[in-house]
Amino acid sequence: MMPVVIVYIVRHGETEENRRAIIQGQRDTELNDAGRTQAHQVGSALEKIPFKKAWSSDLCRAAATAEEILKHHPDLELVKQPALRERYMGEWEGKAVKDRHAASRADASGRGQESVPDMSARVAQWWDENVHRYVKEVAGSVAIDGARDGGREEGSVSEGPVDPHAVLVVSHGYFIGLLLRGLIDSGTIGDAVGIAGGRVGNASVTVVEIGSDGRGLLSKFSDMGHLTGTQAWAGSTEADSHTR
Repeated sequence: MMPVVIVYIVRHGETEENRRAIIQGQRDTELNDAGRTQAHQVGSALEKIPFKKAWSSDLCRAAATAEEILKHHPDLELVKQPALRERYMGEWEGKAVKDRHAASRADASGRGQESVPDMSARVAQWWDENVHRYVKEVAGSVAIDGARDGGREEGSVSEGPVDPHAVLVVSHGYFIGLLLRGLIDSGTIGDAVGIAGGRVGNASVTVVEIGSDGRGLLSKFSDMGHLTGTQAWAGSTEADSHTR
């Protein structure tokens, strides 16, 4: 598969709530000092990626991470979208993760939070209306250019290599995990790295390559080598809490 769009998906940097294992959900928390350093590091790691589009959650911790990345891309507009927010956790927001884990199943699954099916629908709709739509636009322009350059009928895709368009998405741990699982389970993308039980780390980078037919491949998952100064990003497999 020759990708036409490469999606770089970044989780926001650390917050004090992350460090203290406090449920954030859609509370508008801010990056702590470590999180701001992480945002700077991931921005440096992605400095040479020629992004064409940039979306982020409108919550401060994600938007601030995206803004730090885009300091290296000053001409690119950041589009902040509520649809990219973390799962709404109702009355559990602001409380300790351990307290929710200790609660009965009925208490832990209630309290007015966003249901998993509702969030799955929100995540899928966001992908379709933004990334999938952009893939169709790019694929269409490649087809027209291929017809002009190669003397093919208009609408046919050139067989020659094309430079894929890079796009940036900055969101939250559970959102990213749910997005990937939905894309894999639906057959939209293949899983080249294995995400079963995988943790989406703070300021990690996940890469999805998408072809002209809207299908693609998960080629990197939760890579965090840029946070330790290594050249190659190392994926993490530690279990994560979607409430954070």
